[in-house]
Amino acid sequence: MNLPKSFTAATPISKVLALVLLILLPFGGFYCGIRYQQQIESIIVKPPSLAPNTSYRNGISSIYGIHWEVTSYLAEDNLLPLAHSAGSPNITINQNQNKSGSTLGGYDGCNHFVGTYKSDQKGSIQFKIGPVDLALCINADGKNADKVNFTSLLSLVKSYEIIDNTTLLFRDDKFKTILTLKATN
Repeated sequence: MNLPKSFTAATPISKVLALVLLILLPFGGFYCGIRYQQQIESIIVKPPSLAPNTSYRNGISSIYGIHWEVTSYLAEDNLLPLAHSAGSPNITINQNQNKSGSTLGGYDGCNHFVGTYKSDQKGSIQFKIGPVDLALCINADGKNADKVNFTSLLSLVKSYEIIDNTTLLFRDDKFKTILTLKATN
């Protein structure tokens, strides 16, 4: 298909426009990336160290600011154990709030995520997962990594219970335990 010469000729205006785009687009992308990272870092809180024999009160305030690591999860109606590793799924529930509600941050074994939640003092809690990194997770053998679909399980959570001051159970609407988490340092 032949286009008219006026569409294919390099004019001074087209050269200036190309130069402006060549300069502005990388800087614009860099700026957006910096802003995204600042939002992620403002929501994810570094876990505090737990003092021995820490006693927690019942209610949502007892799970604030603690780094919770998944120890078992529901798969095909069975609660399966999850071995502890540096890349274990985890969540930190924060007391701070934004326009959408109280905030949380975590790691699903491959990607970081942030979100919000609503809760009450009676043990009811509901999560809404927001932005999630979209990294490709590959094992050492070059295959896609099998990982717990942690964020999907969080969306099913309707209530929680704390056991032995360091174990957190998340349950679905039928009160079936779908996630077991341990407080970590």
